[in-house]
Amino acid sequence: LAKETRQESAEREKRSKLLESKSASLIVMLERVEEIDSPEKLKEFLHTYRKELKAMNILSKKEQESLPPFRLFKVTGDYEVWVGKSSANNDLLTMKYAKPGDYWFHARGASGSHTVLKVKADKIVPKEAIRQAAAIAAYYSKMRKASSVPVAYCERKYVRKPRGSAQGSVILEREEIIFVQPNLP
Repeated sequence: LAKETRQESAEREKRSKLLESKSASLIVMLERVEEIDSPEKLKEFLHTYRKELKAMNILSKKEQESLPPFRLFKVTGDYEVWVGKSSANNDLLTMKYAKPGDYWFHARGASGSHTVLKVKADKIVPKEAIRQAAAIAAYYSKMRKASSVPVAYCERKYVRKPRGSAQGSVILEREEIIFVQPNLP
């Protein structure tokens, strides 16, 4: 009887801690919800808290599918940077979601995520936005711990996938190299 009571007490304590952490994350989410004042901020919120909302059955399957399956970041000039999560996801990002005028990034000489800087029509992209996107690409590569990482980039229209190549493999034309320190914005 005493052993069962101790086990029940331990389980109650474990559930209590779990509920406290869920409660804390809900409070943070509620604060973020109050800051939403545009469709872009709503999209960013839904992407950031996708896992939590899915676990609570708040997002429908249709809503989950409408969100891009990539990591999203905002950089200088209010540009979006999309980052792949796996080889198959990299192919999807590069070949289906990226437009010809978007900038495509990848750490040179190391495996890592494909990274796309979404370009607004007829806009000149600030050099700082390019540098930040390159730093994100370096961060999501095997060279994350290096102090300076060479990152190749070019417009998406100069990236092609050879027929029959492995997932995530591409060939670049007209690439440029930028050296950056890996970090997130």
